[in-house]
Amino acid sequence: MRTWADIRFEALAANLAALKKRLAPGGGLLLPVKADAYGHGAAQISLWAEELGVGWLGVASLDEATSIRRAGVRARLLLFGPLPDLGLAELVAWRVTPTLCSVDDALRWARAAPGVPAHVEIDTGMGRGGFDWRRVTEVARLAGIAGLVCEAAYTHFAAAETEPAFTIAQDERFRRLLADLAGRGLRFPMVHLSNSAALLLHPGRPEDLARPGIAVYGALRETGVRPDVAREFRPVLEWWAPVVQVREFLPGDTVGYGRTARIETPTRAALLGVGYGDGYPRSQVASGFVLLGGERCPLLGRVSMDLVMVDVGRAGAVREGDAALLVGEAPGLSAEEVAARSGTISYELLTGIRSRVERRYLRGAGGRERAEPLARGAVQTA
Repeated sequence: MRTWADIRFEALAANLAALKKRLAPGGGLLLPVKADAYGHGAAQISLWAEELGVGWLGVASLDEATSIRRAGVRARLLLFGPLPDLGLAELVAWRVTPTLCSVDDALRWARAAPGVPAHVEIDTGMGRGGFDWRRVTEVARLAGIAGLVCEAAYTHFAAAETEPAFTIAQDERFRRLLADLAGRGLRFPMVHLSNSAALLLHPGRPEDLARPGIAVYGALRETGVRPDVAREFRPVLEWWAPVVQVREFLPGDTVGYGRTARIETPTRAALLGVGYGDGYPRSQVASGFVLLGGERCPLLGRVSMDLVMVDVGRAGAVREGDAALLVGEAPGLSAEEVAARSGTISYELLTGIRSRVERRYLRGAGGRERAEPLARGAVQTA
């Protein structure tokens, strides 16, 4: 086996429970499972989330939605982003709720699927998709479109982890707009706003759904939460690589492309079956390390496409077949920390784990974890 990722049910369950405690009374969760559930495998994560009481899931494309439905998921699916040009009949057939970002979106949806609910996105400061919150008259036109059913309105916070004042301003803009629209005859049965940072830093906001993403997967440092809050969450994914060869290098030897690692003293090293072709960041070589034999083993030379060398001089007896932890529940190896050493963020690191990295879905705890069969309808790595 080459590199693999362990995806853990108990960690997902614990994270969802910690988030549910912060919901307003009567509130629910909408879990984004776009980008293959942030690299965790959308089909299996969706089935687990449904089992754990999550009623809504979020996707970014029709293909993502159909893959999840084929796996047997029955939860409500929301398609983020402007209405696609094609595939509206398929959205209805696969029971996918679209997002409307313009009057044109609304007109096309009402013609294609009269009476089928949609959600309306309001841009209150994110500067991305949606109706401009300042153009009340334009949004109010939705009330006059025959066959259009607006089930919910939502907005997205741009800087909930760093700018509480702006987050409050976005919330107030959204609430004022809804009140103004209600006076013009347009009311929304549901609203949803909070991402991970907003839910953890400003809990209890009145809303029908919250949309935490990265917190569900256990990567929290980038949300700006206090350490005591972060300790309630666990990474759902741990990324491993096997030792495929053990080497002895002598003074004067060099390692890897560009000969960037020059050996000055006798060095024992292990070759790991992972590389940037699997999504392991090449850019973190200067300060990167893995955990092997209970010791931090620094990367040695550049990360290759399929392999990377690490210095195991402090790791004791290392043999072929031993497993090295690349990303996971160990000091310095959280997704956020590995990403920071690579000049990026945990979202990019996790979603960049490639399809050839096998995902193993584990249920159980305390040394009693067992692998679950792959979700029906999923590809091998989903």
